[in-house]
Amino acid sequence: MRMFDKKWRNVMAFALGLPTAIFSISLCLRVAVDSGLLSKRISNVVLVAFLAQCVAVLVLYAVRKKN
Repeated sequence: MRMFDKKWRNVMAFALGLPTAIFSISLCLRVAVDSGLLSKRISNVVLVAFLAQCVAVLVLYAVRKKN
């Protein structure tokens, strides 16, 4: 008996790696803001765009592998 269905393995791997990706992106953006390369507003927009893209990838993959 398998613990997880094979078709959901990629989605679960992506979902489990998501917190690390969020932390690393936000850390890089904070360094860029502190050094004056980006404004705080631009870094917030980039972070929200990254999060939206990650959620979209998860949803699209789930819809494709639903059947």
